[in-house]
Amino acid sequence: MLPGRGSEGESAVHKVLFQAMILVGLCFGQVRAEAEEDSHEPHWRLGLSVQTRLNPEGLSLVPELGYRTLLSKSSHLLLRDTYLEVGLITPVSPASFHPGAYVTLVPIAPIVLRVSAQQLRYFGLFGNLAQFPGTDPDWSDEARDGPITHGEHGTGIRVDGSATLRLKLGRVIAMSKYTHAFLGANIPKGSSWYEPTADLPFARNDQLQRVDATLGAFIMGTPKDKSFLLAAGHWQGYWTDKTDAERQIVGGLVIWRPGVWAERKFTVISLLATYLVDEYRSGGIYYGGAFKISWDRLQGGSSKP
Repeated sequence: MLPGRGSEGESAVHKVLFQAMILVGLCFGQVRAEAEEDSHEPHWRLGLSVQTRLNPEGLSLVPELGYRTLLSKSSHLLLRDTYLEVGLITPVSPASFHPGAYVTLVPIAPIVLRVSAQQLRYFGLFGNLAQFPGTDPDWSDEARDGPITHGEHGTGIRVDGSATLRLKLGRVIAMSKYTHAFLGANIPKGSSWYEPTADLPFARNDQLQRVDATLGAFIMGTPKDKSFLLAAGHWQGYWTDKTDAERQIVGGLVIWRPGVWAERKFTVISLLATYLVDEYRSGGIYYGGAFKISWDRLQGGSSKP
């Protein structure tokens, strides 16, 4: 993670773009009826993404290793590729390391349920961990700006639960996702802290509710092709409990698979948006991007695109 104004070096844009990753799974992972004979055997899979954002700035590497068991051998549209996956996620940047575990359940194709738990560990670089007295702090970029070495080492925890509804009709896709998170940091009682993943202030123990909505269509290609281009409108809303912070952003999401490195499903994701509601950035521009590759089956040979 690179130091940057307002972000204090912490990226974790994977949380900002996670809904895009789910969307990739919908469009590009749920449509293969021509699977190999052994495709229903439990197997390991690995995903790697390099993610960046602007306003605030950030850069991080997010590995995700999972063990997946398919739940059905049916080719029915609702049952095809339903699965249970248990795995590890280890986002890392020069400012932080957030190891954790997750469980993902897809009981029917349109629904994704996920629970995850992560330790939040900040190295003390780039201003992390930023603490404030009370639960109504000035958490602006200026209030948190400072030399790289003025940070505080700190730890915390985050537990997330999410439910996603995803639909596809012809070239059109739609997605709605609700996330409820519990966050805590090792700070004094009655204080608050800035959590760079969400770019929001939280009380010592707090909760976050988030809603995502996406509607788009394929401009070029289809999910079965080695290359395609998907464009969508996207909205996000965030609400904290004890610090009473709110954010809403709206913009355009583009997912492009250029056909390069097809066996690894090389995918480029870009989100360009504006802040509709934000304490300090209303009217400002937000950008998030990611490069993503995957090994769909670590056992039994290489994955096919």
